[in-house]
Amino acid sequence: MPDSARPANQAYYLDVGLGEWRGVFTFTLTDWEAFWRDRLRPLDRFIWLWLIAIFKLVGWAGIVSRLERADGPGIRVHNRLRIHRLGLTLYRLEEVYTLDEDGTDVVVDARERFGPIPHLFTDRKRHTARITEGGMRAVYTLPLLGAEWTAVYRVQRDRRHVASTLTCAWARAYERIGRRSARVREESHARSGS
Repeated sequence: MPDSARPANQAYYLDVGLGEWRGVFTFTLTDWEAFWRDRLRPLDRFIWLWLIAIFKLVGWAGIVSRLERADGPGIRVHNRLRIHRLGLTLYRLEEVYTLDEDGTDVVVDARERFGPIPHLFTDRKRHTARITEGGMRAVYTLPLLGAEWTAVYRVQRDRRHVASTLTCAWARAYERIGRRSARVREESHARSGS
């Protein structure tokens, strides 16, 4: 379990999260009627249809994520994430988590890209997360291409695996990742003097 002396958000991002993670990502449309009823912009709907078609065709994608300490005021962590299949980037995300002093809340500033062509379908957003259960559970409330998603991440007992479920009114995604490297974690702690 994470160090109980640390606030939950620090335990989640610093004790568990820092390092490189790899795994599998799946995405499934669960309700076509709700999808067509949702008030999505035409471009957002187009990108969703592209993603629905890709995942229907290939079934799953690889995911790689790398978390390291970020400069700035307070406690911040930088994440670079890529979802890919057959050598093509389906989604790329860069985000900075700013940990609140309350020990549970987090503000997330994100830049994302959809598809394999840089600078074509990009977005910037800010959303929040709440870390509970001593750093073993994170719940993100996030806007994604016009849809409101909830993402629940659960750290597994070995602290080297995380399972997540992401849901909106018409789709569901799953992410299963495992730590591949703790080098970033060690380097970051050395820099911070921990």
